[in-house]
Amino acid sequence: MAADGDLPAFEAVLLETSTREVINPPGVFEGALWASFLTSDDVTNHGYWNWEEIAPGTYDRLETSVSDLEGEPFWGRLDSAGHSVAVIDVPHARPFDVSNGIQLCEWGTCTLASARFPLPSSRMS
Repeated sequence: MAADGDLPAFEAVLLETSTREVINPPGVFEGALWASFLTSDDVTNHGYWNWEEIAPGTYDRLETSVSDLEGEPFWGRLDSAGHSVAVIDVPHARPFDVSNGIQLCEWGTCTLASARFPLPSSRMS
């Protein structure tokens, strides 16, 4: 549709952006990749490896959630600096408090496990 001229704004985005192939190291799943992307940090710092992990020192299965993610997403820093943000369905992202824009989470979710998170307290009322 964009190439046909029906969606000129999307066509402009597609023409002005690029894609890159990403190859994860063994044992680093797509959840960790998205968490690294949104926090601009390494998996060893943000701590979110996957929606399911092996509990340290055991062979027990441990379900995790993006609520376990440590670190602030890059749009939180932009928002804090006064920039407007529109965050639309970033995979494995939980809601963060934004005051200068909007955030839509888990609309087209890829895993139900990533949908378990609390809302920021400012959004509860």
